Amino acid sequence: MKLRNLKLLVVGLFIFSFFLIPQAALVETFKGDLDTQMGAFAGKEGIGLEKPADPRAIVAQVIKILLSLLGILFLIYTIYAGYLIMSSAGDQDKVSKGKSTLRTAAIGVFVILISYSVFYFVANYIGLSASGDNNGQYSDYGNEFGEYN
Repeated sequence: MKLRNLKLLVVGLFIFSFFLIPQAALVETFKGDLDTQMGAFAGKEGIGLEKPADPRAIVAQVIKILLSLLGILFLIYTIYAGYLIMSSAGDQDKVSKGKSTLRTAAIGVFVILISYSVFYFVANYIGLSASGDNNGQYSDYGNEFGEYN
């Protein structure tokens, strides 16, 4: 019985050892193939692996994401305040806490929207895009048509 268990252990370790052998990694890059294959639906530029991301576009995307998260947070606070008011059952402390939460959430959203509006105005005034939607056009200094090269 011990010999059978030993044989099973040795065979099991032998089979398992094949999973520990590192596989050969391909060193070839497939950028040309990707550009060719993706050209059908990625446009005439292909997938554009060689172009660096524009920092202004990255900042605009981060601002969009933060505004979305803040909108979700405002919705959660509004629902929480409504729940406090509706479940107060006449308790004035809960009603006042719900109203205070709702007022604070509304003031917070108002401040965020005003600050975004000021940023949008200033960014458009100096030529940046706060929304990230320039129809592919970027206004660089010294570039009359605003095309990104």
